[in-house]
Amino acid sequence: METRLEQEPRERRDRQRLDALEAELAGVLTGRWLTADQEPDWIEPAVRAFWRLENDPAAQLPGTAAPEAVAAWAAGLLAEHGVTGGGAVYLSTGTRARPWAECSTGRPDWLVRVRAAVPESQLLLSSDLERVAAVDEQDHTFDFHVSEVAERLRG
Repeated sequence: METRLEQEPRERRDRQRLDALEAELAGVLTGRWLTADQEPDWIEPAVRAFWRLENDPAAQLPGTAAPEAVAAWAAGLLAEHGVTGGGAVYLSTGTRARPWAECSTGRPDWLVRVRAAVPESQLLLSSDLERVAAVDEQDHTFDFHVSEVAERLRG
């Protein structure tokens, strides 16, 4: 259990992170959020599986690709795997207070902006909460991982 001395600095960092995301992604964020209790139970184990060494990514792109090329590549894969259907996707914020922020996928530059605001791995959850994907920059490649609830139920 988190003590009050631990909770206050974490909450302050969370608020700073959320404020920064809201500023950097104005016009992309819809203002809707998923809280931790709304997150499907299968998401955490699926995301952990992305990072296991024995699990190969679904797709890779050379690490020398330009940011716009990475965004176009990832946007195509997200659409192909049904993550961006419905005109919106949830972005992992890395915070406890509001772990998922809904982003509109209607702007052509939405993923370029998301990748600039969240330069580390981007975790994206479909608006129907059925699929989760990650775009991850490695030393020499960009990796794309995807999982869906049906895979989790079979596996």
